[in-house]
Amino acid sequence: MFNLIKNAIIVGCLIFILGCGANKALINKKLTNHQSNPPTEIVVLQPDVKVFRFTAGGAVEEVPEWGQMSTQSFSSAINLLQKERQDIQIKNHPQLTAEEQKILDEHIALYRVVGPAAVNYGAMWDHKKKNFDYSIGPGLSFLREKINSDTILFINAVDVRSTGGRAALAVGVAILGIGIPMGGSNIYMSIVELETGDILWSSNDISPPNFDNIQSLKKYFGSSVDDYLAFYQPSKKKVAQSKKQSN
Repeated sequence: MFNLIKNAIIVGCLIFILGCGANKALINKKLTNHQSNPPTEIVVLQPDVKVFRFTAGGAVEEVPEWGQMSTQSFSSAINLLQKERQDIQIKNHPQLTAEEQKILDEHIALYRVVGPAAVNYGAMWDHKKKNFDYSIGPGLSFLREKINSDTILFINAVDVRSTGGRAALAVGVAILGIGIPMGGSNIYMSIVELETGDILWSSNDISPPNFDNIQSLKKYFGSSVDDYLAFYQPSKKKVAQSKKQSN
């Protein structure tokens, strides 16, 4: 009985993490006026990737080996992207002391909650879309000098993979007009200002590429960088108005 309740809770949490609705990207309200230049030197934390197996019986089991393989693919894709981009500097974070790593791990755990909550808002929190001001707090401000950067990039990814048995079950019950959850994947990314802990930019993708395809992941991360920088590009209308005012 306990295991059934535990699995129900896990499935419920994963459904929330995997998100509802379309892909989203949001930017902090203090940057939406386009008056400041975007941080273009970003230190990337090791991707936080978890992969689960969804069995025919409805059990959701984390598979650490799969998660490690996907984490390596994410890191390889980012390393390839580093070599190609000239408009933004993407750097891996340096070695930390045991105490510093502990503090960082605590904030990574915090981001697992704040990241999904920041973009999976309901109608009650729709005002946050225009006044986006989520934060994980200033607890990582000590890293500014350590990593020689004002910002860091959090990557939180979840992949729930159905087993062959669950796929067969889905086909069988579909004949009866019954649908069952089949899992899915999601990637949350956020650029965080170290001094304040404010999330400057955040994205949620409910249809990311295969977690183990390095080239597809590289293209995906490149597109995400483009989306991030695009927030700072003033529209043609604003440029025209600015020129008119200066004349």
